[in-house]
Amino acid sequence: MNKGDYGYMNKYKNKHAIALLVYAVLIMVFFFVGKAKFFDSTISAVLVVLAILMVLPAAKHFVAMFIVFNWTTLDKKSIDYFDKITSDIKTGISIYDLTLSSEEIIYYSPYIYINGDNLYCLVLNATVKTSADKVKAYIEKILSNHGYNMNYIMCRSVEAMNKALSEALPNEDENIKELENAKELLLQYSV
Repeated sequence: MNKGDYGYMNKYKNKHAIALLVYAVLIMVFFFVGKAKFFDSTISAVLVVLAILMVLPAAKHFVAMFIVFNWTTLDKKSIDYFDKITSDIKTGISIYDLTLSSEEIIYYSPYIYINGDNLYCLVLNATVKTSADKVKAYIEKILSNHGYNMNYIMCRSVEAMNKALSEALPNEDENIKELENAKELLLQYSV
């Protein structure tokens, strides 16, 4: 599964959770077998050292999972409805489960649709740190630095996104290559 595909966030969390579980089991096995002195002292020492060395990659998976723990892929019913609306437009591109990492924080949008000069962005569970305005400012900064001037329609609920997408108009002169480039640019900042 690639960044920007539907279900990426849930798959990402599951992948890191499984890796963390595997490392935790290996660390415990190596450590306790090494401490139990089933083998000579050299092999026991090597097993304990291996257990200690595995803590760093386990921590990497823990941090990756912890950072995105609160975010989940939007329910399939909502996404199907978005896809139905946008399939009627036929000239845009959808991005699912987008996380944007900045120096200070990671922003999350379960769904973005780009059509012409309009970018529709769904921001759920916004807080003071991750308000829709801050997400907008960060996306705008990324895209404007690369010559994209867009209108940003920030939606704070699925219903608002449904309404905004249903009012979107097709852009017959749409350059799909430009939209793919904008998508790839945003995905470069994604976790």
